[in-house]
Amino acid sequence: MIKDDAQTLSDRSVTASAAGERAGALREKIADSWHRRASESAGDPFDNAVEKAVFDLAASVEHGEVGYDELDDLIQLLTRRMFVARAERLGAYVGEVDPDVNAERFRAAIRGLAFDPRGQRVEFDDFRRKIEAELFGIVLTAHPTFGISAELTQVLAERAAGRRADGAPMDDAEREAIDAMVQSARHGFSEAPPLTVEQDLSMRAIAHLQEALERIYRIVLEVSAEVFPEQWGDLMPRMLTLASWVGYDLDGRGDIQWHDTFLARMRVELIQLERYLAELRMLLDFSRSGKNGGGELRTSLRLVESRLVLAANTVREDIALLTVGADDPASVAAFNRRLRESLDSRLVDVGELTELLSRTIEIADRDKVEFRLRMSVLRSALANYGLAMAHTHFRVNATQLVNAARKLVGMSMSPVDHRNRRYYLGAINTLIDEVEPVTVNFGSVMQERQTARRVFMVIAQILKYVDSRTPIRFLIAECDTAFVVLTALYLAKLFGVEERLDISPLFETPIALQHGHEILADLLASPHYRAYVQKRGRICIQTGFSDAGRYLGQVAASLAIERLRIKIVELLVEHGLAGIELVIFDTHGESVGRGAHPSGFAERLDYIYPGASRALFACQGVPVKQEVSFQGGDGYVFFATPAMAFATLCRVLEHTLASPRDVCDVAARRKREDRLYEDTDYSLEFFITAKEFNERLMDDSDFAELLDVFGPNLLYPTGSRVVTRHHDGRSPTDRGHPSQIRAIPQNAILQQMGFLANSIGGLGMAIGKDVDRFVEFMRGSERARGFMALVKYADDVGDLDVLLAYTRLLDPGLWLRRAAHAGSNGRQEPMKRLAALLHRSGRSDRLARIHRHFLRDRMDLQSGFDAVRDFWSPPDVPEAVREDLHLLHIVRMVLIGEIFLLAARVPRFSNQPDITVDEVIDDLLHLQVAPAVRVLGRAFPPSGEEISDDFGEEATYRGDMARGYESEHRDIFVPMVRLHDMVRRVSAGIIHGIGAVG
Repeated sequence: MIKDDAQTLSDRSVTASAAGERAGALREKIADSWHRRASESAGDPFDNAVEKAVFDLAASVEHGEVGYDELDDLIQLLTRRMFVARAERLGAYVGEVDPDVNAERFRAAIRGLAFDPRGQRVEFDDFRRKIEAELFGIVLTAHPTFGISAELTQVLAERAAGRRADGAPMDDAEREAIDAMVQSARHGFSEAPPLTVEQDLSMRAIAHLQEALERIYRIVLEVSAEVFPEQWGDLMPRMLTLASWVGYDLDGRGDIQWHDTFLARMRVELIQLERYLAELRMLLDFSRSGKNGGGELRTSLRLVESRLVLAANTVREDIALLTVGADDPASVAAFNRRLRESLDSRLVDVGELTELLSRTIEIADRDKVEFRLRMSVLRSALANYGLAMAHTHFRVNATQLVNAARKLVGMSMSPVDHRNRRYYLGAINTLIDEVEPVTVNFGSVMQERQTARRVFMVIAQILKYVDSRTPIRFLIAECDTAFVVLTALYLAKLFGVEERLDISPLFETPIALQHGHEILADLLASPHYRAYVQKRGRICIQTGFSDAGRYLGQVAASLAIERLRIKIVELLVEHGLAGIELVIFDTHGESVGRGAHPSGFAERLDYIYPGASRALFACQGVPVKQEVSFQGGDGYVFFATPAMAFATLCRVLEHTLASPRDVCDVAARRKREDRLYEDTDYSLEFFITAKEFNERLMDDSDFAELLDVFGPNLLYPTGSRVVTRHHDGRSPTDRGHPSQIRAIPQNAILQQMGFLANSIGGLGMAIGKDVDRFVEFMRGSERARGFMALVKYADDVGDLDVLLAYTRLLDPGLWLRRAAHAGSNGRQEPMKRLAALLHRSGRSDRLARIHRHFLRDRMDLQSGFDAVRDFWSPPDVPEAVREDLHLLHIVRMVLIGEIFLLAARVPRFSNQPDITVDEVIDDLLHLQVAPAVRVLGRAFPPSGEEISDDFGEEATYRGDMARGYESEHRDIFVPMVRLHDMVRRVSAGIIHGIGAVG
């Protein structure tokens, strides 16, 4: 048996090697075809090298020279090459990954905080303020960017860092083994990963983040012990906070129930309690080794341990009880009674544990530095995370809040309408004047049908029974008016949670980005809101680079967000609130389409939080905490291993701590020396031109047609959240409008069709207005060169000829010409039928118009690049990556053509009750293959239907239903399913090549 198994493995290895060689040879053949066609097409405006290369490969498939198996192997090879390229880019992006080197670099940064420029030690209180402040925040979100499994995510991080999961350096053999595994692995989820999978992946990332942050804390405390030997034991480093909205984001979702949210919150509490308990028990073991304070110290530690054990057991039982009866009122009532009856003994305030640890640190022997260090790190972790793995961010949509207030204020028109704005603001302020807090139980929660009210009830129960100390963030998506923020404040007061809730409007729509400071001015005019933020000591806002990036274009969105920041600072100063902390949470992502600068971490942070803005805030005395999101699978890769997580935190904190000392001078100098801030007339015109281009694009029916050609059917599902928005109740919204496709899927569709329009669109038009002035702008503005580097990257990984080739697949004339050259190989009739089907759809003309729209803009963009080439050369995308991206597109277009031809061979059948023949064909031409094949399977059962009853006479006739349709399944339906799977597998390679989903 062993010998046979060994022989089988050997055979498989030989087979895989042979397949790899064939795939390599096919790759070279297609690459040669593309390059040859490009050379032939040079100077010919009517020629498209990509389209010609697609035709060459399609001919090879048509003549039997290349089969589906060979294309399958080629997809795996190209995907592996793109995965390796992505890992190498990711490693360069993060920079130094050696944990020991990073530790020393960070140690030097902390020592820099302890001494002034003359080398004199600063006052302890000054040092303490710096390291106990929340300087930066990391928020993990569950945006649909889960393009690969948890295992491949970890492998990607290991390959990028050149280090195994345990941190040890990786040798060549290990790298080769990873590459081989990647080539044979499946990339992408064939079914949408459920929310529970996203939660598990986020918790894995948070665990590595906590490990990295606690190493940060230890370094801070070690330096403090050296510099302030008598006082360091009082320190509780903060510096950076962790938060998550995975499981708590209800913006446009109808699939997350109240008990899903409450269970998710209890589960992360249990995990964190067990983590605290494990560290506490190691401290207890450590306390036995030598004299570390004697029995009193161990008694104190035992008290902490018993408190943690009781709390963990209680939560474990809570989870078990709610899990089995979440939909049963009697079970939920029993669960509620249990929580209420055990409230006095429940651990809901981490403060009692931090006080116990502070006492323990105080009584520990002063010379036992290691023991005191470990206790101090644990105390800091308790103070930072609270009774969870990370802080909790809830998110709802502004519309959900409007629905909650509609009856209360007698709303008949939109609160955004300027004619009603003052009336509704007055009405909601009156409600806040008169609000009387109410109490709730889980029966109230079960009965409530309005999402926003139900969320506030759940928050009230969390603060009551889970964690009463740690603040909760309440994010409001698509917030265009102060009314919805005041509605949130009303509900917070109604349910008694305002003292622990940070209400944060998300400014992401064109209205909000242009008028966000006016929205905030309306809020500050409310005595209730003003009193609320003064009591909280902070104002929280959120800006979105995803939706903003498609509404305005990525660069215009970035400039609009920067302008909004500056106006908010001016507003706070004007209202005498400069001392109030301003928390800005930027939900950008890991792709250029969502505001992730491609050059490196420093550039990434400078793009969303420019140095001029940082200096201005400091100069005006406005304390700012910057928060950023790491979105889904693409974001979690930065925390997929301990080494990557530590390196990422070091890059973030290095950037955060590098604030200039003489901030006012720096602010003045930046404005004086950077033309973006000096030449405001040109900057504003540039911004408005790009913005208007993209706003018109979003309302262009031809653009909507482009997004709908294949929609998300080119990709595997990348998350639990559906592509289109969920709406509470009735809505007048145009469901076919591009705004109803979420930002990440929209970006992803454009990526997969070869042109990153949201990152590039409108820049050519802005440049083309005055190329000479653009050159001066680029020469004199560091900020302009920064955002144009993002545009250049987006342009490099795309190709308008690729987009044109995809749209030409819908051109009936192309298929008629192919039919004319098909000869007698059996394909001519399907091609002619396909041409007729496409002619009836009329999509080709609309797609040709949107291509021309992009082409005009892209020509001016290229002129701009050419004009600054002599003094500006951002990093190029490697030629091998650009080549493989083209090859992936070429292969996929051939596969789509094969699906189209099979669709043209589908036999006619009687219309089903819920769908017609034409609708099935239309689904297939949109690549909605799985639902179409299910219908076809019902219409054409593979096996015949026999009637066994005795009818008293013999029948020799056998109709179609008796014979079955095995050949249709074998020759048409099954191949279509396989081809569509291959089409979607190509998407993984393109995602790797570009570096992120959407």
